[in-house]
Amino acid sequence: MPPAEVQFWGLTFSNDSNYVYYVKNEKSSGPFNKLFQVPSLGGAPKKLMDHVDSAVTVSPDGRRLAFVRDQLKKGVTEVVLANADGNGEQVLATRKAPDRFESDLATRIAWSPDGKTIACAARNADAEGRYFNVVGVSVANGTERLLTSRRWKFVGQVAWLSDGNGLVMTARDETSIQVWHLSYPDGEASRITNDLNRYGDVTLTADAKSLVTVQKNSVSNIWVAPKGDTGRARQVTSGTLDGNGGLSWTRDGRIVYGSVASGSPHIWIMDADGSNQRQLTHEGQNYRPTASSDGRHIFFSSVRAGSENAWRMDLDGGNPEQLTDGKVNAHGYPTPDGRWVVYVSMDQGNATLWKAPVEGGQPVRLTDPTTNLPVVSPDGNQVACFYWDEAATPPRGVMVLPFDGGPPTRRFNIRVAGGFVLRWSSDGYALLYIDNQNIWSQPLDRGKPLQLTDFQGDQIFNFAYSPDGKSLALARGRVTDDVVLIEDSR
Repeated sequence: MPPAEVQFWGLTFSNDSNYVYYVKNEKSSGPFNKLFQVPSLGGAPKKLMDHVDSAVTVSPDGRRLAFVRDQLKKGVTEVVLANADGNGEQVLATRKAPDRFESDLATRIAWSPDGKTIACAARNADAEGRYFNVVGVSVANGTERLLTSRRWKFVGQVAWLSDGNGLVMTARDETSIQVWHLSYPDGEASRITNDLNRYGDVTLTADAKSLVTVQKNSVSNIWVAPKGDTGRARQVTSGTLDGNGGLSWTRDGRIVYGSVASGSPHIWIMDADGSNQRQLTHEGQNYRPTASSDGRHIFFSSVRAGSENAWRMDLDGGNPEQLTDGKVNAHGYPTPDGRWVVYVSMDQGNATLWKAPVEGGQPVRLTDPTTNLPVVSPDGNQVACFYWDEAATPPRGVMVLPFDGGPPTRRFNIRVAGGFVLRWSSDGYALLYIDNQNIWSQPLDRGKPLQLTDFQGDQIFNFAYSPDGKSLALARGRVTDDVVLIEDSR
């Protein structure tokens, strides 16, 4: 295949190994991922279908494909069947948000060796909170049944053993994502790997005696560039994932950040030179902190008792207070006056923006299309966020809307690469984002994007400018992937 500015993922061999199926995501070709087939020994790729949101799995007889499709506008996810040539689509099973079949780059469903069941990672929400499990979807009638009673923090990829007596999968319980064995039909789970690394793709040899997986290792530390001079940027932390879970400056020049230094995601604070590091949260899992403009509070997202909500605490970590009440209400961001918090909710279906008064009152819905990661402008009059709307032009990117509600006033074809972060410039005239190694600025007047930093090497995961715009904090580091062969994987 010729080089191109696209993402390729979900590689799957046909049963006879003559072809490779892959999913292609191209910035210029609309909102949907496309499934292609290419001869494994080389040749022209052939497009099979649109709107494929997981790696495909091939039926044992090689005649059909199955995959997950995310119908964001409808708030449902589907397991879809199709002929091996891409024709004859049929929706086999449907889940309505907040329950869903998992669908993203890390997802792989699996067709059982007897052809009767498709195993899928599934996301659920009940009175105890949200969780993942593994379900089997009947190929005959689309009904679901649990393949294990265990509740997980995350499930990504699943693959059947060749004899049908179990599966291997990537999943996270209380630690990092590991490779697990799940017996069938009794659903007993046991670890195959047990370390501090994360694991991604997992595939088995034909005899299921060995598996290949991708071991992922991320390192992130906080750097500070005085007066925004990236040539003078200096590393001020030496942890593992410092700043990856969020960065914000306080009014008095300190840095609030997310870190896993204590073993779990929590909110920390330190001086700008890295001294006086102190953990502020101790319960649940906490991330994406934002210091209030008045210097009194920190707003953040917290997962506690299985539910995720927007919270607020004093600058010293005291008086934590839950601001929203639901199963999935994330990424809370305060207005400059601290009276409102804007957040993302999935309690009604697809992810949408809402705002709620901090001192209590009814929340107000701001968007209908799928939206994420809101940030409020310095004057409090506008909200910017990422969006996905197949009816819009462009169908995905960044949009700006009035804080008081109403249709978007601007849309930009911004596709971030690296950290999924959006910021306002301190003067409110531009939006800032990450493109891998550097930070870029998109003027609101629709001028051309401007590169603000000139780093060479390493990736930027997060960043924040100080309130006066003169100092820059960055979470920088690298992600390494190593292919690992594990023998005797049963």
